[in-house]
Amino acid sequence: MKRILALLSAALLCAAVLAACGESKPEADLPTSAATASPVDSTEAAKPAGVVTGFYDTGTFSIPVPEGWQVFEQIDVFSDDDAVDPTALIICKGGVEEIDLLSKPYILINYDAPGDELRDPSYAKGNYDDVADMDDQIIGSRTWHAYSCVSYGCGYYILWTVGDGGGQLRLSVLYDNADGSIRLEDSDVQAIIAGVSITAVNE
Repeated sequence: MKRILALLSAALLCAAVLAACGESKPEADLPTSAATASPVDSTEAAKPAGVVTGFYDTGTFSIPVPEGWQVFEQIDVFSDDDAVDPTALIICKGGVEEIDLLSKPYILINYDAPGDELRDPSYAKGNYDDVADMDDQIIGSRTWHAYSCVSYGCGYYILWTVGDGGGQLRLSVLYDNADGSIRLEDSDVQAIIAGVSITAVNE
């Protein structure tokens, strides 16, 4: 059953967010060697309002985890041993198990190293329905390029920005799903996006 759910999840993510596919592991099931959420430093630089309960570091980037959100690691589909992909992560609002990714809103975060060929998400606009360019979004200290689209009946915001070291962050925000919705202006969504931080060595 887990393999079937993983395949469904992989197919949905591939279609919706281009290079994102693979089996998800909820934070609760992570091995002890995996990165885990750490307490929030209340003195950290000001971020938009949102109840953040910790941070999660993949080893490539770190994200704040608001209350009511669940982290799901992504499996590197090119590995032979189901290794965790440090360049991709899903954070789901109201999610508890990986099957929730099929019905609840979430944000998929991807990191592209400097020089990656498939860096510009605008190339995939032809794969989506109802594509609409959006004004650049200034969230936290970054400016994000953005457009909205529909894929398989679900609404998405696609955002991307380049860090100081040349690495790129891509966000696929599934904002309308069967069991919930989120918007860019929501305080918890703003807190997540504003708090994403690249931790890769080359940054």
